[in-house]
Amino acid sequence: MRLALSILIALAPLAAQVPQPVSAGSHDIGAARVSLVALSQVSRGFDREFQNFAPADPIDVLGRTRGIYLDGYGVIFSTELSPIVTPNVSPFRPNISDQDRAAVRQRKVARLPAVEKLIDSMLQSAARELAALPEDQQIVVAVKFLYLPYEDTNGLPGQYVVRATRRAIASGAPVTAMVTNQ
Repeated sequence: MRLALSILIALAPLAAQVPQPVSAGSHDIGAARVSLVALSQVSRGFDREFQNFAPADPIDVLGRTRGIYLDGYGVIFSTELSPIVTPNVSPFRPNISDQDRAAVRQRKVARLPAVEKLIDSMLQSAARELAALPEDQQIVVAVKFLYLPYEDTNGLPGQYVVRATRRAIASGAPVTAMVTNQ
């Protein structure tokens, strides 16, 4: 009797947790205006542009570009990178000298304008390639810059975001960037 009572008491909370049915229509947004295939093609194109930018002194792409379409808003592409391949501490290089730290910083500062120009051109190419996107919807390209712990990041961007409607991009209107510092 005690065993049966203990089991009933232990199982009582299960009866209180009735699963709520999910309405199939509540999550169905219908056919997207921008296909996943188109987003994937643009994302892969961005990755190729980053990887082919300067083969002798490459950009360190630390994550694939991801594209997402938000119905009624537009498309957002994001990635993570370092403007240069940054030397890291390893068993073969146990420390980074002050001279090397300064050289890394100088190279990154010098490289940033070219990387920002490349990101701006990616916004332009996305506007051309995503013809299904309504003209009044946004195209956003967001790049997060990653740094190693030893780096002096004062004044360096933490992220660089460009955003405009497809209409504004197509018309050649100036696009402003939002830069968040480290």
